[in-house]
Amino acid sequence: MPASRWDEGDAALAQLNDSEVDSEKVQNTRREILAAIEAELEANASLNWKQFVTMGFTDHTRLKVVRRLVMCFWLPMIREWMGSSLLAYYSSIILATVARPGLVSLLSGVLNIFYALGCVPLYFTVERVGRRSVLLYGAIIMTVLLSIFTALVAVGPGHPNIQWASIGVLFLFLFVFGYSWQGCVWLYCSEIAPLEYRHIGGAFTASGEWLMTFITVFAGPIGFDGIGWYFWLWVISGNVVAIIFVFLLCPETGGKTLEQVDYLFVRPGFAGLRSNFDITEEDVEDAFEAKPKTNAIEQREDTGTYEKTG
Repeated sequence: MPASRWDEGDAALAQLNDSEVDSEKVQNTRREILAAIEAELEANASLNWKQFVTMGFTDHTRLKVVRRLVMCFWLPMIREWMGSSLLAYYSSIILATVARPGLVSLLSGVLNIFYALGCVPLYFTVERVGRRSVLLYGAIIMTVLLSIFTALVAVGPGHPNIQWASIGVLFLFLFVFGYSWQGCVWLYCSEIAPLEYRHIGGAFTASGEWLMTFITVFAGPIGFDGIGWYFWLWVISGNVVAIIFVFLLCPETGGKTLEQVDYLFVRPGFAGLRSNFDITEEDVEDAFEAKPKTNAIEQREDTGTYEKTG
């Protein structure tokens, strides 16, 4: 890489950090970026497309590159399984089962406004609350709300008060969904995707979302027509899967740079089960453990360039 590009990068970091190029803050950021690039290049040595067949369960890369990309696929897929598109596309049909015909259109419009309003608080709280907490506790609350809604729908016909209660629960469900899983999934997937494969992570995220959207929207009317309220049990199961998935696999990425996120996945086992999500020296050492000679990267101090050796 030409020296001028390094100077340009240093200047950009200095501007972003509002500090001098030689400041400790800028130099630490620079070292983190270069270390992350080196760690990912080394991890790529053990990357094999066959590992995608197991959906990341057998991931032999030190930074869990395959598992993280597969997570980018499954998180939005689970999100659609939780009922978002089903409620958005068929809100009028769903409300028609619990409300009077004259109120269906009005309630459907207000319901979707509630959905949008739920997204607003996330902007102000996600950094303080954390991504993992938003996703995990959001899924727990939605599971409870949807279970209550399903029970009310099951016993509601002929009982106006129960039907109105079920509508109220549905409003709460969509508000919580808007706050927790609507926007946070895209944020989280963009952060856990490996730097070199972030474009693939984005593609996986979009494909997972639209694949499950198609399945849900296609099967929804068939399910409601065939088994009635029992179809909601399928949606509840999606919320339960979301709880398990986030609890086991999703570490907290809040307050960390994109380079530091790599180190959250280096320990054996499920990343979500770490006792804490602080980056330790052990995590950094594990990321560079058993460095393969064929992919080692040497920095040439005289030119500031990197080159592969071996």
